[in-house]
Amino acid sequence: AVRMNAVQVFRRYMASQPNNALLETTKRPPSRIRAVFFGFLAGVTASGGVAYGLLTEDIERASAKLNQGLDVVQHDVSQIASALNKINELEAEVSQLQKTTAKKADYVALLEEMRADKNALSSALAQHKAKVWETQEEVFKALNSLDKAST
Repeated sequence: AVRMNAVQVFRRYMASQPNNALLETTKRPPSRIRAVFFGFLAGVTASGGVAYGLLTEDIERASAKLNQGLDVVQHDVSQIASALNKINELEAEVSQLQKTTAKKADYVALLEEMRADKNALSSALAQHKAKVWETQEEVFKALNSLDKAST
């Protein structure tokens, strides 16, 4: 007893039936639905491939432009950073100069002090001149009295 599967049993049954059209092995021409479906799939595949190619080209161009833009931005950022460094250095120098230079109030105070010193020196000079004049007068008187006494 040979064991058969369902397909073999079906084929034996069909072979036992006279004039069975299912057992004929002639090839049928492809149906229109199959041809249209195959054409549709071929067209979709071809158009998808072309669209994919165009899309990848657009992506590459956009990526290149984006990279150029990023390079420009990076260059600008480096210039801004160097300008900020220069500004910071100048601010430090200005701060240092503000600490070491005189302010208007200091200048005015110094000017007033110089005027007071000038007035004090002028007064001292006038007193000194008066003493010198007095001394000179006394010397002249003493010389005149010596001259008179010796004559």
